[in-house]
Amino acid sequence: MHSSLNVLRSKEFIDFSKVGLTGHSHGGYETNFIATHSDRFAAFFSGSGNSDIIKSYFSYNNNFHSPYYYQFEVGQYNFNKSFAEDKERYFRNNPIHNAENVSAPILLWAGKKDENIVWEQSMEFYIALKRNKKDVIGIFYPNQGHYPEFSSEENKDLHKRMIDWWDYFLKDKENIPWIDQQMKKDAD
Repeated sequence: MHSSLNVLRSKEFIDFSKVGLTGHSHGGYETNFIATHSDRFAAFFSGSGNSDIIKSYFSYNNNFHSPYYYQFEVGQYNFNKSFAEDKERYFRNNPIHNAENVSAPILLWAGKKDENIVWEQSMEFYIALKRNKKDVIGIFYPNQGHYPEFSSEENKDLHKRMIDWWDYFLKDKENIPWIDQQMKKDAD
């Protein structure tokens, strides 16, 4: 990620103090991971992402009807080794173990009916961030799964909040009550 940002440094029209990162599902994991290892972003927006990959490794994925470890060993995570063979790598790449390093506000969201990445992963990361006094907001949709249904009110709400989030942290828009309330509450 840093290499990509470095390549863009020559672009004078980019304000590097106002770069945000967003991701969903595996991209949500990557956003959570990068948030714990980088200070080059103004804000993060993470949806349905793993925050405790060790817990997930030993979990069952109801969407794919199999244990989750295959995604870490030979799937998206591409670790190419089991947890037993390279525990250090799994610990090093586990966002929840590095929550204290997050340096920018992060919005986490998940559907509580998600059977791919259980919503508790986002809740646990939220708790870890709050425990470490980080700026974080969590949104948990009780009737949604891994993706909000296209025409649902929750989908509309999520997209409105995403625009609000980026306007607030990247474009210095003020007076967005749901963000102001949380940021003021955290400052107290």
